[in-house]
Amino acid sequence: MSRVRQSYCTEVGDSESEDNVDNEQVSFLNDNVGPSKLRVVSALRRVSTKQSPYFKAFYKHFPLELTLDTGAEVSMIKASSADYIGVTIKKSNHSALQADGVTPLNIVGECHFTLSRDGIELQLEALVVNDLDVDILAGIPFMSSNDIAIFPSKHKIVIRDKVTVMYGSPNEELNSSNTRVRRTQAFLIRAPSASSVVWPGCYGEYDIPSEIESDCILAVEPHTDASRTKDWPSPQIAQSVAGKIRIVNNTSVPQFIQRNEHFCRVRLTTTIDNAPEAPDNIRDIKTTNYIDSTHTSQFFKQVSVDPDNLLSPDLQTQL
Repeated sequence: MSRVRQSYCTEVGDSESEDNVDNEQVSFLNDNVGPSKLRVVSALRRVSTKQSPYFKAFYKHFPLELTLDTGAEVSMIKASSADYIGVTIKKSNHSALQADGVTPLNIVGECHFTLSRDGIELQLEALVVNDLDVDILAGIPFMSSNDIAIFPSKHKIVIRDKVTVMYGSPNEELNSSNTRVRRTQAFLIRAPSASSVVWPGCYGEYDIPSEIESDCILAVEPHTDASRTKDWPSPQIAQSVAGKIRIVNNTSVPQFIQRNEHFCRVRLTTTIDNAPEAPDNIRDIKTTNYIDSTHTSQFFKQVSVDPDNLLSPDLQTQL
């Protein structure tokens, strides 16, 4: 959220309508300027903000978010993200400055690797920096070499005139996570039409149902029935990219996937921001004593565990 301080300015000119001026105070500074010419305007101006265009792509089985920046002359990737996906970082002699043109960026090195989305390979050459608030900042070189066009008014990104990616929403209020209702419905993921083997450390790519958004975060759980009792895939959170998810075989044995078999189940997830605190009138279950011994001791005398004296004296003393 952007904040603007309240600004005070002195203007000399014709009077304006009340729609453009919030508060108007007239004061006399000298005898040469009359009250109809001089005014002190106290106004709060709001500057509109829009989300930068972005889209997601795969590097191996890692989903990455690329933020497009038409004002950046070089692409950059956060150092922690580069370490996480395991790309090779080479030494670099490049230097880069922030938007003010003075403050230098802390460059660790550079990396070159290939991303993919919808079957299209995207070449990325990026500087590895420490102080970056996004995973990947894709600049003009990346957009030019991969033929990427942006249409901000339509919230649309076009890749090589073949793939169209919609980002954000023209109506952000309707698509806010706080107002969106999601069903707790499980969707089955079906294996491809050809049988395959996923070796340890490798991944398989699977289509998600068309009812689900193409780019979303899903909760994955194994599907077990009479024909399948495997423990893989294990419960995990996966990011879908262009209607596909990639799941790694993290076991020590190869996994045989039959054609068209029900591979796993996925559920939609929702991020809850600013969760409300519990009201003061709700008692803490951990500290509340629900049994009042002062009023229950009299009932213990009326209860006899062994009224017929069938237990031995040693057991009666233990009761």
